[in-house]
Amino acid sequence: RTAVASAVPRRAGALLAALLRPEGGLTAQATPGRLALVQELAALVGARQEPSEVAALLAILRTLPGNDGTRWQVAGLNGLADGMGRRGRQLSTFLLALPASQRQAAEAAEQLFTQAGQICTDRKREPGERVEAIRLLAHARPETALPILSRLLRDEPIPEVRLAAVRALAVQPSAQVPRLFMESWTTYTPVLRREVMESMLRQPERARFLLDEVEVKRVAPGDLDAPSRDRLLKHVQADIRQRAGKLLQAGTPEQRKQVLQRYRQALMRKGDPERGREVFRQNCATCHQVAGIGTTVGPDISDTRTKTPEALLQDILNPNAAIDANYVNYIVTTKNGKEITGIIAAETASSITLRRAENQTDTILRQDIEEVRSTGVSLMPEGLEKTITLDQMADLISFLKNWRYLDGKTPGVDLRRP
Repeated sequence: RTAVASAVPRRAGALLAALLRPEGGLTAQATPGRLALVQELAALVGARQEPSEVAALLAILRTLPGNDGTRWQVAGLNGLADGMGRRGRQLSTFLLALPASQRQAAEAAEQLFTQAGQICTDRKREPGERVEAIRLLAHARPETALPILSRLLRDEPIPEVRLAAVRALAVQPSAQVPRLFMESWTTYTPVLRREVMESMLRQPERARFLLDEVEVKRVAPGDLDAPSRDRLLKHVQADIRQRAGKLLQAGTPEQRKQVLQRYRQALMRKGDPERGREVFRQNCATCHQVAGIGTTVGPDISDTRTKTPEALLQDILNPNAAIDANYVNYIVTTKNGKEITGIIAAETASSITLRRAENQTDTILRQDIEEVRSTGVSLMPEGLEKTITLDQMADLISFLKNWRYLDGKTPGVDLRRP
């Protein structure tokens, strides 16, 4: 397949036209390999950007009948759009610029975009087919694509279909995209949050909109994971960099700052890792596992060799400063009014599984769900300082740094500041 596609860049349009005709035999069965070949050849046509070649391909795609015909159309248009994208051109703007003599081709493409919109919202179709149709909508005009994609973003239960909608919306050039992304922010699962955040950080205008949302507290500073915060704080645009510094540093409430300042005294004390093991067992083991103690509900904190005692203190006392998207706490409200909380451990087209302390899980059928929303805070609660003393904090941090060495074979680490 690759050899054929790479050998005929100038004749890709003619070859594809021959293959797509009934006598060509290719369309007898829409196998993944055949669909991929059509997409690759169409990408070569798109990269050349010859109006007559594009118009000829669109004319053939429009005539393909039946459900399989739709799959060929999606593959062909996705290929055209991908090929043009490699040359910095959008399919939708290319079609608008076609001369009057080839307007029928543009109209054919619009019809195919409309069909794609119908496919991707049809829940009776296979998710894979819907995902391909969504990929096509990414290249439609905003007035065609945005209403459909935003609806999928809000209401779609199948994870891979909703993720495809995020990715399609991300490549739309409309200034409305950041707003549409943020409208559903609290309902996003960890995978969707990471994808949306990546889109928001790729363009300066979207990064500014994200900071607007942080400023008005629709997005919590802790919703930004460490890599995202770092990208904003080191942004090439000075205004974004400076504003991020103010907003993200201001994200730690004054009360947390005071607690952190008081507990920094623990870093000056020599902790006992043996006693720290018991502090861990009593206060942390319901969600974390270290040295075989506890359960793995929260993130892995056992590999602390590269973390400073100061960083560990921050993580323990200010868990909402920067939350890994995988460990944001969610609330699922069922149709009978029940509220269930936990991190999202798994999701399918038919259910969501939440995990909470002591590794307890709840699986809720989507048909029973009224709403899924993020709390915007970590599963780990604030307030550990209410249950452990300064000496116990020194012991706990000593255990986290030295648990590997408690067999006495390797010397531990004295955590006191010089």
